[in-house]
Amino acid sequence: KGNTAKIIKNFVGKFVCENPKNHFVYDVGQNMVGTIKLKVKGQCGQSIKIRYGEMTHKDGCIYIKNLRSAANTDIYTLCGRDTEEFIPTFTSHGFRYAEISGNGCDISKDMIISVDGLAISNIDIVTGEFECSNPLINRLQHNIRWGEIGNFLLIPTDCPQRNERMGWTGDMQVFAKTGAYNMNIKSFIDKWLDDLIDAQTMYNKNGAVPDTAPLGGDNRIDGCGGWGDAATIVPWEMYETYGDIRILKKCYDMMKKWVEYQSSTDRRNYGVRTVDGKEVPEQSDLATIPYIQVQQCRGDHLTYDNSTPYIYSATAYAAHSADILRRTASILGKTDDEKRYTELFENIKRAFNDAWVNDDGSVSYYGEVSSQTAHCGESVALDGSVTRYTYYADNTPHCPSQTAYALAVDFDLIPKDKLKNTRKYFKNSILRNNGKLTVGFLGISHLAPALSKVGLDDVAFKLLEQEDNPSWLYSVKNGATTIWERWNSYIAETGTFGDVSMNSFNHYSYGAIGQWFFTDILGIRPVEFGYKSFMLSPKFGGGLTYAKGSFTSPYGKISSAWKLHDGKFTYDCTVPTNTTATLKLPNGDIHTLVGGSYHFEINV
Repeated sequence: KGNTAKIIKNFVGKFVCENPKNHFVYDVGQNMVGTIKLKVKGQCGQSIKIRYGEMTHKDGCIYIKNLRSAANTDIYTLCGRDTEEFIPTFTSHGFRYAEISGNGCDISKDMIISVDGLAISNIDIVTGEFECSNPLINRLQHNIRWGEIGNFLLIPTDCPQRNERMGWTGDMQVFAKTGAYNMNIKSFIDKWLDDLIDAQTMYNKNGAVPDTAPLGGDNRIDGCGGWGDAATIVPWEMYETYGDIRILKKCYDMMKKWVEYQSSTDRRNYGVRTVDGKEVPEQSDLATIPYIQVQQCRGDHLTYDNSTPYIYSATAYAAHSADILRRTASILGKTDDEKRYTELFENIKRAFNDAWVNDDGSVSYYGEVSSQTAHCGESVALDGSVTRYTYYADNTPHCPSQTAYALAVDFDLIPKDKLKNTRKYFKNSILRNNGKLTVGFLGISHLAPALSKVGLDDVAFKLLEQEDNPSWLYSVKNGATTIWERWNSYIAETGTFGDVSMNSFNHYSYGAIGQWFFTDILGIRPVEFGYKSFMLSPKFGGGLTYAKGSFTSPYGKISSAWKLHDGKFTYDCTVPTNTTATLKLPNGDIHTLVGGSYHFEINV
């Protein structure tokens, strides 16, 4: 089911070095997924070994420690013709570099005629284009797309190189919207949703969704908030993009089973935390109704700020899934379900506010106190407001995390009358980290959208343009051609690599910022599902002087382009035939547009 995997691009390899002796390293110029096309000559019976790596050491040797136990090796035995071509079959590798050596014998460089990289994927139709005045951001967009192309092979793998290559639910749910802007992934994800439905059935845990689909590998025993929520989020994002109601109909039972499982009485309580297997109500933030999720696993994976309680992120996602399900029930005409899940959403939201949202709009979790002195680095923000601190049992100070604010804001969990103050505290969570992001997997797709929701576009642009570690552009500055698994997968200042136990250089999740390029910088977002009607609300900020791009919707190509010059903001857009767009310009002017091309100019 879905598109057939095929070769979509040929990358010509270039010789890098011979190191060690009789081991010849080639660079295809792009971290990709596929195989090599090797042309060689030699004597009959000579055996050649090809090893693959994503990076090299400074001396040119390929780096393979991050592959763990994956062999990532092909063997070819020559038959003695003048020129022989070897393309491995029934396999794929994640690599940029290929090392060619003898297998039990020495070979010489003149035996190697050429080494090419053949990129293979199940997706090949580009639907989203984005370009701006910052070349590093343009490279980031390139990296996001190639991370998607490489990992969307048979299933949406987390990484294509090591002994894992599984369809992690958490990775997919944070990236679904970005993926759908960049490429046509409808049939590919439709097939994976079949895998997810099957995995939930095979997992056989009262509706719990496993961490991987197809089922297999390192699944926690009871399902994890933020990961199992792929069961609701991915179908919803696909329906929003493509407007195909069959997606919701097919997935509705799966969605409902997951939400019912997370809201069952043994999966929620009043917010009692568990420490070392024991309940500690005296170290808990309690709600007045039992709709806080019990302790779960995974959480904000690979974050730079470990303070976000797992029960916090799980509860936020439980509310989001209930919200999606109530809207899905409404679309499908399931009136009783719509009422039930609306009530569930409101109960979870109330409990969330009881436990973690303060009267002043700030977020805090266990042991929060206010102080006038700095405990968490530069804790007193530039506007003079006081940051709140969170203390755990070991009395280590923590400040509410960026992920904590991003989830609360983006999932609409904070009452509107508090959002103005929440904006101040959310901004502080960025400022006290010297303008750098700290989010992990669960916060990554919500950070920039949440900042924009509360009018902090300037902060979102500064985060995007940040070049120091941790940032999106740190990897770009240091030669990345895809998205890294860790913010510090490679530390250029010291020439060292990250933790080899989990350090992929092709891991699409952190590329989820890509959705913000389209929804906010270009301003393209659906009003009616499938883009029968849509918004155009372009935003400028940071050091950008222009941005342009397009998205090919089911109704045709939507284009959006703006430029700043001599105090003027010029804007050009194209609206497909038989659609309607509502344009909101940065000065607040609103226009209703039908099919055609338009030009606007305003003073800024």
